[in-house]
Amino acid sequence: MNTQNLRQKNCWLSLFDLKIVISVLLLSLLGCREELNINDDSDNTDYELSDIVKGREQRLTKNDFRIGLNEKGLVSQRQRSYIKYGWPGSVYGAGLWISGYQNGEIRANVVGIGENTNSSFDPVIDSEVGEVYYVLPSMIENPFNEWPESFPKNLQNEPKLFGSEMCWVQLKSATSTLTGIHSAAFDGLSVSQSIYCLNEDASRNAVFIRYEIENKSEFDLRDVYLGFYRDIDLFFGSTNGDYVGYDSQWQISYTFSKEYPPEINRLVGVGCAVLKTDEQIGAGVELYSHRYITRGDSTRFGEGVLTPESAYWALKGLDNNGDDMINPVSGETTRYALDGNPISRDGWVDDARDSRALISVGPISLESYGKTELLIVIYVAYGSDLSSLITNIKLIGSNLISNPGLWL
Repeated sequence: MNTQNLRQKNCWLSLFDLKIVISVLLLSLLGCREELNINDDSDNTDYELSDIVKGREQRLTKNDFRIGLNEKGLVSQRQRSYIKYGWPGSVYGAGLWISGYQNGEIRANVVGIGENTNSSFDPVIDSEVGEVYYVLPSMIENPFNEWPESFPKNLQNEPKLFGSEMCWVQLKSATSTLTGIHSAAFDGLSVSQSIYCLNEDASRNAVFIRYEIENKSEFDLRDVYLGFYRDIDLFFGSTNGDYVGYDSQWQISYTFSKEYPPEINRLVGVGCAVLKTDEQIGAGVELYSHRYITRGDSTRFGEGVLTPESAYWALKGLDNNGDDMINPVSGETTRYALDGNPISRDGWVDDARDSRALISVGPISLESYGKTELLIVIYVAYGSDLSSLITNIKLIGSNLISNPGLWL
């Protein structure tokens, strides 16, 4: 073989090798969802990924109300890139609250408030440090994917997807030393958390949050209350605050603004309701309490003095000292704050501030190695004025609550 032929052969080998390298790189990029759209501004609704995707935080992208889930169980939109399709607000932080007695002591696991990690949970999947899974139907259908033992399963013990798109994480009580409200977490508490959305038009502005809670300790848990906390930021104008309200008919907690956001010429609000517990479903669910929590201060309802004990009292509809909550208009004892009419300003209504809200169900007992379930919905509503906004919040919420076939 002469020198020219040898050079041509080497050149063709180099080009062939280069094609292989490029092909491998392209396949790697297509199989890695984070490169496409996990934490950037791109839109992944056209992608059907089949490989397992996981990381410290994932987010839903296939409906109009885009929400993220992190490894500590926090539901949020803290990154502005999550907020699209005309939704101008922010779910700064939301999550599970659970408190009760374990071995004669008050314990509390709380997500979304307080110092340090903002959570009393750590991610642990099959005894190893866990991550958040992003799940599509194509991933469930892929027979080569290996799912954790604790991943949700159907009656045939096969991997289960809730909704049309889901984020999932397995949590357990934090073992690290935490302070304040996180300082007395339950021993052996395990939570499987899924957030998901549906493609149906009736729920394009809704996100569903499902908790399966298991007591893996040797002690029964008594007088336990389950709650969902949310910090919604709808600051659009000079008020430097938003408002919290409660509809007693449909047991909907909601946050709203009276200022028009710059992005859209509509008022915006966020509703929240419990859809299912172990014993109740839809319109049959009975909320135990509705509490408001104010930012940073040390008042009877402020977050600045929250402890495991005050978390327990808050879930019972009491103030931070364990005293009854009093309706300032009627003077009567109540477990349901801010149930007045925000349109007419009749009854107990909120003032503009950075308000947070907490809804709860219970009490229940959770035996050693027993399980319980909680399903929450949060959703967006709009209105041309305050009256239509409040009406739409209640209308959308009541339609979701009364239609279990949509979300079961």
